[in-house]
Amino acid sequence: MAKKTGLEKLNVDKQTHIVSPVPEGFPGWKDANSMVVSTPLEVDSIVRKVPDGRLVTLNEVRGYLARQYGTDMACPVSTAIFLNIVAEAAEEMRAQGETNLAPYWRVLKSDGKLNEKYPGGVEAQRTRLEAEGYTLIALKNGYRVQDYQEFIAEL
Repeated sequence: MAKKTGLEKLNVDKQTHIVSPVPEGFPGWKDANSMVVSTPLEVDSIVRKVPDGRLVTLNEVRGYLARQYGTDMACPVSTAIFLNIVAEAAEEMRAQGETNLAPYWRVLKSDGKLNEKYPGGVEAQRTRLEAEGYTLIALKNGYRVQDYQEFIAEL
């Protein structure tokens, strides 16, 4: 069986659903009674809301989803996976000449660090962010956007 492309994963026929109660032992379950499990396309639409000159973290994406569905949290595992699918699909679209891409490189980890799982790793994300004028701080294991909190977009 051939591996699915990012675009195929993005356009998978899935429905957003609510899990309640949150299974014991699931990340974040102690403070949550309900959790939304989104879809890749929905995460793509959220990432597309991040304007030029602004950033978000994975936690902002998850918070937005939770607010939209009136849940205590958004699934941290599936949301991160879907964000990586959005990135993969965007790069496939770029390779096909598309210019209207979800700006996934503007989505940081919760501590402002770059995401090594994006296409091209942290170096590709660093290049894109520096081209947009952000200053990056080199760390032992990657990079962080300097003063990233000042650039967080309101979703």
